[in-house]
Amino acid sequence: MARAPRGVRKVNELIVQNGRALIITEEDANNLTWDEIPDGTLKINPGTGMLSVKVKGESDWIPAGIKNDGTISIAKDSMVVEEVFTIKTLDDGDGNFSYTNTNKEVRHMPILENGEFTFELEKGSYQTQRNHIEVLIDDILRRSSSTGGVIELSNTRFAINEKLEVGQEITARYINIIRIGNPYPRFFLNVDEPKASEIGDFWLDYDASLEDDDLIGERIEADSTISWNRITGKPTTINGYGITDNLSYAGHTHKMSDIVNLVIPKTAIADGGNTDTVNYYTADNNKPNTLAILNSNGQLPVNNISNHQHNTSDIIGINNLKANGGNADTVGHYSVNNNNPNTIAILNAQGKLSKSAIPTHEHTIYEVADLSSKLKDLEDRITRLENK
Repeated sequence: MARAPRGVRKVNELIVQNGRALIITEEDANNLTWDEIPDGTLKINPGTGMLSVKVKGESDWIPAGIKNDGTISIAKDSMVVEEVFTIKTLDDGDGNFSYTNTNKEVRHMPILENGEFTFELEKGSYQTQRNHIEVLIDDILRRSSSTGGVIELSNTRFAINEKLEVGQEITARYINIIRIGNPYPRFFLNVDEPKASEIGDFWLDYDASLEDDDLIGERIEADSTISWNRITGKPTTINGYGITDNLSYAGHTHKMSDIVNLVIPKTAIADGGNTDTVNYYTADNNKPNTLAILNSNGQLPVNNISNHQHNTSDIIGINNLKANGGNADTVGHYSVNNNNPNTIAILNAQGKLSKSAIPTHEHTIYEVADLSSKLKDLEDRITRLENK
């Protein structure tokens, strides 16, 4: 009779009875009968050392990992979960409606702005933005985020954009990711922080941007102080802060000196009222460096006009000037000086120019006005002398 190898003992059927499991090293799955393997059985690949476990309800081995404390951690990829909600009321009068969950417990949930009905999962969660949830209405109408009709609000909430009725059944079927002590991280695509996250997971807020000045990655305690410039959407008016009581602007005035960076446009025109200065100059009885004040005749006082002279070229219309009484020193810049050279001539007592003022000159006989009469008179005198 052949002897069994050392260390190997023959066992009977009691080894696989309820409450007991096995450790399997068989690599060929054809040599194993899945239904006969007890739940909880461990399977070790002798070549790689990879460890798997048979989990109740599964049809294949589930990878098992080792946590940092040395204990075994099972990593189960996913499972499909169904939850049934039955509509109880469509409007509670406070913006909510009500339904009963799978356990016949009543839940009150909000109706969104556009009339969508909100539901909350209670048996697990799904990963948003991956079409991991679908909704059946009375097991007839099928809706999802990809085909329309379902809005994924968070990894535990969704909304239906359908007209519902009391008594209708809403069946939510979703993929629930179950990873106890995850050997690798998960990525969550949510606007809000995921509730089912674990240390090492990644959360991606797909609605955020680098320009947002929010507190990404910061944990803010209730008594923390946040700088004023980190707060966005601040009101721009007193009323915006809710301060409306005992607020009045009556009798409230300011001096111009109290206004910071006051700039008055040069084109601004005064419209009534009074001011202390004009372009920073005061009016102070015609004192130096003040504004001039006209007298009762609407003219500047003589003592406010400085001594000055003008050339005739500065006088408009002087060439058209005609004497009208009075006396002048010159006429056309020529003076009267006893008939001296380069002066104006003075008529004598008979109203004629003096001979000294007339230059020596000659005339032709044609320029003598009474030449003919003088010649005839001379001819008559010669004739009388000849007749004697």
